[in-house]
Amino acid sequence: MTTGMIWYNDNKHNELQQVLLQAMDDYQRWYGVAPRQCQVCPGEIPNIRRISRKFHIKLNVNIQLLPGQIWLGG
Repeated sequence: MTTGMIWYNDNKHNELQQVLLQAMDDYQRWYGVAPRQCQVCPGEIPNIRRISRKFHIKLNVNIQLLPGQIWLGG
């Protein structure tokens, strides 16, 4: 079974990079391991390559996620 969480960012002024950093930190604190994969809504497609290289995490698009939602999992 994959452990995962959905993170919601209600502040539209925060960039995905900043939100993802906070979500990854919380995931690490709550589950004791770093997340290995992340899914974002289709509106974040332009940011995916740049961010996945920087954070060393597998980033994919999930059409079921709404704007502001991020899914992190192991």
